[in-house]
Amino acid sequence: MYNRDSRIETKVGLFVLFGLAVVAFLVVYFGRLGQGLQKFYGLQVDFPNASGLLAGADVLLGGARIGYVAKDPTVLPAMQGVAVELNIREEVGLPAESKFIIGSSGLLGNRFVDVLVSPEADLQKRLEPGSIVKGQRETGIEDLTRESSVLMADVRKAVTTINTALDRLDKTALSEESMQDLRQTLANLKKGSEGFANINQTTKDLQAAAADARKLMLSARTGSGPLPMLLNDRQTANDIKALIANLRRHGVLWYKDSQKQR
Repeated sequence: MYNRDSRIETKVGLFVLFGLAVVAFLVVYFGRLGQGLQKFYGLQVDFPNASGLLAGADVLLGGARIGYVAKDPTVLPAMQGVAVELNIREEVGLPAESKFIIGSSGLLGNRFVDVLVSPEADLQKRLEPGSIVKGQRETGIEDLTRESSVLMADVRKAVTTINTALDRLDKTALSEESMQDLRQTLANLKKGSEGFANINQTTKDLQAAAADARKLMLSARTGSGPLPMLLNDRQTANDIKALIANLRRHGVLWYKDSQKQR
């Protein structure tokens, strides 16, 4: 009884596997058949790096599938990149200024070729079948890792340079002898600043005295009293000169007015 049941289960299992294989074959066959009924034209896009891009990958334009990668990338003769053959649907005429970029769905997703068309592109000038164009690769996690490694190397080099400069500064500029010279220089500057302060005070005093003298001269010329009168009235000044001359000649007791007034 047990052997009979096991044989039935085995047959059922084999039948299920056969059915799944037939379904898978039909899906692949009709998928290829549907794709084979469409007409395509070929383009060759040269990429500097096409890692992760495989045959059958989608070619997208604005998120819509317009073709597929015909076969795996092949190395260019000059060893400066790879050539990728694309099959583009015949009804999709790409402008000659189209850009081809290898993108990915997510950080670790499948690679695809993304076609970018500028709004200013001339739609009359289109890529002819068999054209060879230059492509570029979208920055991915691998590129970021590579760039971060280069950046870290530069950072380590900069840190080493800074440490060397600090050691040299500690041994030279911050040595005891250098610090002593710095203290002496500061002391000399302090003495010099005190001298400058004294000179500044003397200059201020001289300026104040000159201002007082100017005020005195202005008062003597424009004010009232004997001094302004002597400076401004010529007749009075001449009379005083004659008086002094007579006093010198005759004295006070025998004073005579013998000086001619001018």
